[in-house]
Amino acid sequence: MLNNGKGLFIQLYSLHGLIRGHNLELGRDADTGGQTKYVFELANMLSTYPEVEKVELITRWISDKKVSSDYAIPVEKVNDRFDIVRIERAEENISGKNYYGITLKNLLIKV
Repeated sequence: MLNNGKGLFIQLYSLHGLIRGHNLELGRDADTGGQTKYVFELANMLSTYPEVEKVELITRWISDKKVSSDYAIPVEKVNDRFDIVRIERAEENISGKNYYGITLKNLLIKV
C-alpha cells in the first residue's frame, strides 16, 4: 500500500486466471475456483472505502480463442477506483497458474 497524501493505493496480485469485472466464470477450469471470486470481491469492496484512492488487481493476460476476449484487455476499469490490470507472460508455450509461480519475479518486474 502506498499513501501519497491523497489516499491509499492498493495492489492485489492473483495468479489465477479468468478474472474479469463481470460474470466471473467459477468452476470453468482449475484456475476459476472460489479464489477468483474472493479476490475480486475484496478488491471491489476496498475500492468503496473513502480512504482508498485506487485499487489494482494484477492478474494474468490471457489471449486464447477458448475463452472470452475480456481476458485479453490489458486494463479493465471496474469502477472509478478499481482496475483489473493484466500482465502478459514471458513465454507463450507454458500456461496455467503454476507457471506463474515460477516466474512471479518476472511478473513483478513488469509491474
